[in-house]
Amino acid sequence: GSTVRWTKRLSFLGALLLAVPAAVDPARTRAGLQTFADSWATLRAEASRRLAAEAAQTCDGADAAVGAHGTAEHDDGHGSPLLQQILSFLCVCFLLSAVVDHWNMLVPFSWRVPFSVALCISGMLMGAIVYNVLVPLRDAGHLPGVEVLVDGMLAASKVDPHIIFYVFLPPLLYESASCMSWHVLRKVLASSVLLALPGVILNIVLTGLMVKYISDPDVMSWGGAMLLAAILSATDPVAVVAALSHLGAPKKISTLIEGESLLNDGSAVVFFFVFLDMATPSAPDSQ
Repeated sequence: GSTVRWTKRLSFLGALLLAVPAAVDPARTRAGLQTFADSWATLRAEASRRLAAEAAQTCDGADAAVGAHGTAEHDDGHGSPLLQQILSFLCVCFLLSAVVDHWNMLVPFSWRVPFSVALCISGMLMGAIVYNVLVPLRDAGHLPGVEVLVDGMLAASKVDPHIIFYVFLPPLLYESASCMSWHVLRKVLASSVLLALPGVILNIVLTGLMVKYISDPDVMSWGGAMLLAAILSATDPVAVVAALSHLGAPKKISTLIEGESLLNDGSAVVFFFVFLDMATPSAPDSQ
């Protein structure tokens, strides 16, 4: 009924916010989509190449495969199929999130950090362990059983940013919009718009002035300072909303913060592209 109808409207609002960059700079958006398509085609071609290589090795005969086991030289992917790398990385992410959530609940409430913060710290620790411990052991041949796991983590660190933007951001916006109550959002919508538009502008101006003041004048230009301010002005209240829900805060406060976060992404992106053109030096006309 009404809940489904307003969920669709909020989802449309999230899609509209994603369309703001296309309206501001359609050429750059088309370039981003083309880069995403090229990256996806490269991934599919790499998967097909590796599957074909494995099929060719299988056709050489079972005896030759057994004799060459453990002695064949590894390529950059260490012989790991791309699908196995993706699945292994996703399994590690799900397992890590479950373990972190369980351990975080065992910590006393006064010392407990938000789940997103704990997950971010755990991810940084996992990356340090992979690069400094697992990769050297794999290269030395001491980890014959977890090569696919290490390769999956290394491949995830090289994912094109456009894949993250066009694949992961829309579900996040949809989830955030669909979980909000329209009856509560309607009461705080004016405040959310006020924080998302004039509030973001004020935040960009103040942050840009501070960045310019504390930076070297010969290094940081006004365009660069305002560009950094536009990047920092878009809030991400995941940890704040999680903390409010654990504290039992009124639903009106968390809805106000979530609504402002959904709306300020579009305005921050607009200012980002504006200041990006200011910070990027124009190339001299070729004669």
